[in-house]
Amino acid sequence: MIKKLTGANASNLLVTSDHGFIYQNRAIEESDFAQDEPEGDQILCRDRRFILGKGLKEKTSFRKFQSSDLGLEGNVEALIPKSINRLRLQGSSIRFVHGGASLQEVVIPV
Repeated sequence: MIKKLTGANASNLLVTSDHGFIYQNRAIEESDFAQDEPEGDQILCRDRRFILGKGLKEKTSFRKFQSSDLGLEGNVEALIPKSINRLRLQGSSIRFVHGGASLQEVVIPV
């Protein structure tokens, strides 16, 4: 891609990357999970990394965002686990960690 762009006279290129995910090759401990359960008037979507809903309650394990904080329209709120804690959710892939509101999730390396 870079070769094609420079061949088309592009002179300033910025290459970024995503850290992907972190795989834990150990059993998941209790301390790896958010200590609080999300609560609110209406939970619309629940994932290992976030909760979307309305009237979500502030909890010490989560960072709460309004739609406007995220550059979105509407009145949906979001809860994201602090650090690399994850939410309890049945299913596979629990050892693959993306992190919640951790530095590697909010900063793009350049």
